[in-house]
Amino acid sequence: MVLVSFSSALALICCITYHMFFWRKYYRTYPGYNQYLLLIFNLVLADLQQPVAFLITFHWIAQNYILAPTAACFIKGWLVQVGDVSSGIWVLAIALHTWYTVVRKRKVEYVRFCCSLVGVWGFVILLAIIGPIAHPKTYFVNTGAWRLGLLYFWILLAQFGTVLIYSSIFCLLRRRMKQVPPASQSASSAYINRAARFMVLYPIAYIAFSLPLPAGRLAVWNGAKVSTTFYCNAATLMTSCGFIDTILYTLTRRVLVNEIGHPVPP
Repeated sequence: MVLVSFSSALALICCITYHMFFWRKYYRTYPGYNQYLLLIFNLVLADLQQPVAFLITFHWIAQNYILAPTAACFIKGWLVQVGDVSSGIWVLAIALHTWYTVVRKRKVEYVRFCCSLVGVWGFVILLAIIGPIAHPKTYFVNTGAWRLGLLYFWILLAQFGTVLIYSSIFCLLRRRMKQVPPASQSASSAYINRAARFMVLYPIAYIAFSLPLPAGRLAVWNGAKVSTTFYCNAATLMTSCGFIDTILYTLTRRVLVNEIGHPVPP
């Protein structure tokens, strides 16, 4: 699953990048202005960090042991930290963006939107360097309170925050549909509502595939016994997020990319 997720996520990143630079002739407006597309691009870029981290597993298989602290251990821990946190933060960012466009019926200013993209990655990197600075040799070896505060807390915050945001969006849309008949809705409002329903698939997939691993960690800290088999299955699910998001993008691409109102090449 590491190889499948890595290959699919990398292929999707290359595909979106290629489209933004070489498919401009199909659009009257630069595709990079599509905020939905940029959010998904950053989410898949975050998903790519996880399988890259787990590719180091082949190093341990070749050595027939796992040794820490070592350079391989540090690199794997760093990439897992960045990948897990950034995936959760980007899913939460998608939820907030969807809420802003559906509830407020407004679009984020492009310059402010791009600054927010940079800010999210800056925040993720900040969380990733605090632990190694405080405990340079043991942070990625022992899973203690530092890892809880700098990793699993943000994963769980993103998951529960996303659930709350989309629950509020769902309730609001139901109330609006009762007040305004579908026939009287404008084309733009109908599209936004449709795009929002498609965007909810990404957080649902993220929560379903990433929740087991932090849940297992929390169970251990509460005194429960969690088997190695559970951790292997949970890690397999989490590292599959890149593959799942690639499938979702393939299925929702036409609706989401049409957000800028131009034809999508076949």
